[in-house]
Amino acid sequence: MRFRLLGSALAIDLGTANTRVWARNGQPVVRQASAVAYMVGRNRCVAVGAEARDLAQRQAQNIDVVEPIRRGAVADFGAAVAMLRTFLRQAMAQRPLLSPAAVVSAPVETTGVAYRALRDALRAAGVSRVYPLPKSLAAAVGAGLPLDHPESVLVIDLGAGVTEIAVVAMGMVTAGCSTAFGGIDLDEAVRRYLWRTAGLQLSRAAAEDVKMRVGAVDPALAGNSMDLSALAPPGVEAKISASELAGVLAEALEPLVDQAQWTLEQLAPRQREEISVNGGVLTGGGALLRGLPELLSSRLGLRLVVAEDPLSATVLGLGAIASDIKNMAFDESRLMRMGLRGWHP
Repeated sequence: MRFRLLGSALAIDLGTANTRVWARNGQPVVRQASAVAYMVGRNRCVAVGAEARDLAQRQAQNIDVVEPIRRGAVADFGAAVAMLRTFLRQAMAQRPLLSPAAVVSAPVETTGVAYRALRDALRAAGVSRVYPLPKSLAAAVGAGLPLDHPESVLVIDLGAGVTEIAVVAMGMVTAGCSTAFGGIDLDEAVRRYLWRTAGLQLSRAAAEDVKMRVGAVDPALAGNSMDLSALAPPGVEAKISASELAGVLAEALEPLVDQAQWTLEQLAPRQREEISVNGGVLTGGGALLRGLPELLSSRLGLRLVVAEDPLSATVLGLGAIASDIKNMAFDESRLMRMGLRGWHP
């Protein structure tokens, strides 16, 4: 069955840490933190997105900050709806006559319960039809892989809460998994290391900031030392080896490496052969860590490169697909083959 959408077509990458919405001009028009702030005891929303995240970091009194998405799934339905309504208003220049449809990313192993929560939250926020696609497939398209590419390519999308490891070919995910591992686990590794070695008790946000300052998983690329005295008790000097922290991050990546190795081992011989030639692409915020492509390439025995815009690769891929749905007589059966199992718009 071929169809054409009459209303607007949106692309939504709903992440644990950040949400991006594409609506026009081929670019993400909303880039916001996945956070909602409420007045304590009143259940009244006072801030959404970056403003809410800022309130959390400032530890504002009488404010409760909720992160609606955890490990790629809706964890707080009401907060997710409030957040999505705000972002959709920001993304669309004017109120549309018809409710928009949305192509949305989801982990490749999303359960039926998690998918229905995602679909219902989007509908409650004002979306008419929901077309979920595996995040890894959208990331591959956003990284520049043609949708009809016939040979297998490995995609590793390292997000804040979930990492996707998938093989993409012919516009489909032919093999893959979602693992509950991401940037927040690297932040936790930094927190534990600094507590055990220097007695520094950091918040998750502070640990993330330290991770970003290190910015590498290769000790040779991390620099010498970091002054963290501002995070220590008054009068205490705290200088930490950046190269040691890079080693901590590399060690914390072992679950990801093991899962990627296992995924590759389970592939059919033809898929393994194609990936050995074509290699793979890294997307997501974790791909920005210096030395990560080299580390994974060495451990997996194949060539991996970082997408040109790893942070926006997923929403750009979703946007390209949404444009096809909007502007072309897109084949719905093909969309069903591309999407998650058992989806219902």
